[in-house]
Amino acid sequence: MRFFVGIMNHYIDNIAEKLLGYKGFHYPVVDIQGNKTKQNLISHITVWLNQFDENERETLARLTSYLLDNFFVEEDEEIFYIKSLFQDSSINQNGLVATPLIIQGNGRSQSELVQIYQNYVDEKNYRYNPKLFIYLDDFMFSGGRVFSDLSNYFSRIQENNHIIISLMGAFSYSLWNCRNKIQIKINELYSNKQVYVKIDWKIYTEFENRLSKNYCSDILWPMEGTLNLPDLNLYKLDGFNYRSGFSKSRLFLNNDDRLFLEKICLKYGYKIIERCTNVHTTTRPLGNSFYNYGFGGLIFNYRNCPNNVPLIFWWGSNNQENPMFQQWYPLIPRRGYNNG
Repeated sequence: MRFFVGIMNHYIDNIAEKLLGYKGFHYPVVDIQGNKTKQNLISHITVWLNQFDENERETLARLTSYLLDNFFVEEDEEIFYIKSLFQDSSINQNGLVATPLIIQGNGRSQSELVQIYQNYVDEKNYRYNPKLFIYLDDFMFSGGRVFSDLSNYFSRIQENNHIIISLMGAFSYSLWNCRNKIQIKINELYSNKQVYVKIDWKIYTEFENRLSKNYCSDILWPMEGTLNLPDLNLYKLDGFNYRSGFSKSRLFLNNDDRLFLEKICLKYGYKIIERCTNVHTTTRPLGNSFYNYGFGGLIFNYRNCPNNVPLIFWWGSNNQENPMFQQWYPLIPRRGYNNG
């Protein structure tokens, strides 16, 4: 028994180490000065894990530790990504560099990435190219934000524009869909005008989420057998394209771990939803989405937890005085757009 406790503590310790870099914590996980300690985070993680059945905790701790080790974007990785853009001759033409757009409707990821970009421009004494623009963001999950931001921007364009859309990561189907929608929007707006808008895409890392590749997708995509289990049969959706099999992917090395995580995120995600009143139409157990069981993303960011990630990781509140505390105690609490 002591051996298994030691393994569990190892996973918890590693999760705490990774979350020291997360900037979305509030009181009481951090003190009133905003400081956090590893020991305090270990206690925080233990509270989160104790919401799950005892026989589920060790495997969940192991998988969470693995995900944060491999798919938690840290601040220095983001800085490296921005600086690497200046090695690209389509962005940096002998010191004349693309002008960054700040047009994001919600959140603050773009403004912070642009700040890193501008700081580097100042440091290197580069100059901005008034005829070339760059739209920066970290990860594109569904593509809704990118499309919304650029659609609104297109409506204001009065002259020829060349825009580079640069993302740290994107999901394959979402990327294909967003590209098509953006091109259709451009055609609608400018087919009868003497304005030409050119779009180029630069994706640092691409993740899989196409239906035809669901067996090796990089998102949670349940198999039908999971929804036939007693805990989940009530929530089974007719007509859903269940995962057809398993092959290794960026995120999943074996099907047992994948099946476990899909089951846990569905089981407790639905518990969370049932504790809520006035549930938003996009709130799904596997993360915000207009469709099915949810997006199922498993990419985390030091600045804020994406809402396309399963609810068990970010929904609720760590503060007992917040009504959402009764719904769920989150591991990586998400800041809403209204508070940055």
